[in-house]
Amino acid sequence: IAKSFKESEDIEEGFLTPERKTPVRSLVRKRATNLDMFWSKEFWPPPSSPDLNPCDYYLWGVLERDTNKRAHNTVDSLKAAIIQAVANLSRN
Repeated sequence: IAKSFKESEDIEEGFLTPERKTPVRSLVRKRATNLDMFWSKEFWPPPSSPDLNPCDYYLWGVLERDTNKRAHNTVDSLKAAIIQAVANLSRN
């Protein structure tokens, strides 16, 4: 959007946020005409998206929590703790 917000027809007083006076909602409503396509099952989630990796939401946090319960002075000690934590993971 090249025009400044003040000159833009997208500014509607009802959509301006009181904190910053930016017409974000109005702008999105008027300009984002392809949101239905973006959120459709055909296009979302994108295949192999690193942002949507299920391991990031559960696995790594659990493994870190379980392996950091005690200090590991050697790599072998850490490896053993990781193997034990993986063995103790619940399928649920």
